[in-house]
Amino acid sequence: MKYLLGLINKNKDYLIILILSFFLSASYIVDICSGYLNYYNFDLQEFLLWHYTSLSGSFPYKDIFYPYGLLNYFKYYNLALTFIYYLIIPLLFTFIYFIFKKVFKDKLSLFFSFIFFYVFVLIIVGFPAFARYGLLVVISLIFSCIFYSNTKSTKIKTFTLFVCGMILGLFFTVINDQGAYLVLYFISLFIFSKLLQARKINFLLQNFFIQTIEQSIAVLFGFFISMIPVFLILQHFGSFYSFFTYFKDVIDIVMVAKTPFFSFIDSPANIFTVSILFFAIFYNFIKLFFFKHKFTFSSFLQTSLIITILIMEQKSIIRSID
Repeated sequence: MKYLLGLINKNKDYLIILILSFFLSASYIVDICSGYLNYYNFDLQEFLLWHYTSLSGSFPYKDIFYPYGLLNYFKYYNLALTFIYYLIIPLLFTFIYFIFKKVFKDKLSLFFSFIFFYVFVLIIVGFPAFARYGLLVVISLIFSCIFYSNTKSTKIKTFTLFVCGMILGLFFTVINDQGAYLVLYFISLFIFSKLLQARKINFLLQNFFIQTIEQSIAVLFGFFISMIPVFLILQHFGSFYSFFTYFKDVIDIVMVAKTPFFSFIDSPANIFTVSILFFAIFYNFIKLFFFKHKFTFSSFLQTSLIITILIMEQKSIIRSID
């Protein structure tokens, strides 16, 4: 009991942020309960159809095409999943506070940065979009914190990489679109961290090569282990094979949807946005590898966010819709 009280007292600021986030995002629970009836946009028919099919017992992949994963599909069908879905926003704000606390050592800067971020989400992004796409951003930043230690020649624990793999596998099967992008991000970050390591350690050394292989195996093992329970559920409902054919069919969306920016690269707005993103990445790499610029934790987070934004650009979050 004393240990628990000591742990709470030590992390009371995180607990306060978590509780405050519950109240500050209270309007979001109303949106969850009312479904999509309060919204009027071109996606309304699809969302209402998916809402109806989830309540009528239709299972995704086998009975109907659904691109956003099991958690999103059944969040209105199961009260426990609804509660988990509502927990996403408070947890995201808490983890954002954790990241900000590492970046901003001054409490005043930390306070105003967090307030500004909350207002940005409330007014510009919106809670529904933050609940969905904020997962990719926040988990990417958490991975950045883990990999930053690896760039300083500190070996990441095998268990930590195993847990990272489990997170990737769980998201890949439960929230398909964000999970796929998170896997792409993780691979990019892993390669980037190894390049940073190679500045201090000769990457041709046997120990460096063996360490990289061991870390990759740990991630892959966690990735596949975490997917087993979901695969068993899919098999039980007869959607196991359809889950894999879904990834083949989803590629056809590029012919009719606004999803990939490369299909719309002919507009000045999109060319400008993509050029800025690629220039930022190119500039960081030149500064880092040719001028031997000291790479701080903040610089590492910035590069991580650039990679994340480039991936999110694929989903039309940043660019204009032409």
